[in-house]
Amino acid sequence: MSHRIVARLCVVLAASAISSVLPASAASAAEAPSDVVARLYSDFSSEVVVEKPDQRSMRTVPPKAWKKYFTKEVVRLRARVWDCEEVNGVCMIEVSPIWYSADPGCVTVRIQAGSVESVVIATLQYPVDAVGSGKAQLEYRLIRVGRHWKIDDIAYPDGSTLRQWLIEGAEE
Repeated sequence: MSHRIVARLCVVLAASAISSVLPASAASAAEAPSDVVARLYSDFSSEVVVEKPDQRSMRTVPPKAWKKYFTKEVVRLRARVWDCEEVNGVCMIEVSPIWYSADPGCVTVRIQAGSVESVVIATLQYPVDAVGSGKAQLEYRLIRVGRHWKIDDIAYPDGSTLRQWLIEGAEE
């Protein structure tokens, strides 16, 4: 083997050894609760800017899509509502759980850490000409699951929570 090939092989082996000791993703190891909420809004932002019949939204994606963001208990409750809706049509309140609106077009969101590490505040700003214009603050309550943060509930301005919506929807 030439000296150059051996040197490259050593670099590759050293990189492999280092990467096997480090966590799969250094970014995910240091993920903050607000990162989870920001990713949720980013992944579903098309709900408020793109209008099409087969729109992907928190209400229309299967429960397994919720696993990326929510705790097992919330996903289990969503699965019960999903099953109810397969049989009965609409079982849960027809409001987007992350936009707090049945028609969230043109809503903007500001995400910030809450007063404790496990709370994230999403401040929604609705268009001035909308029926429900103004602001709403949603309180995301997260828990650590292993190295990751998961959303365990969302508290809404009217005093209701996502878990309440799901429990009531599953009982339909």
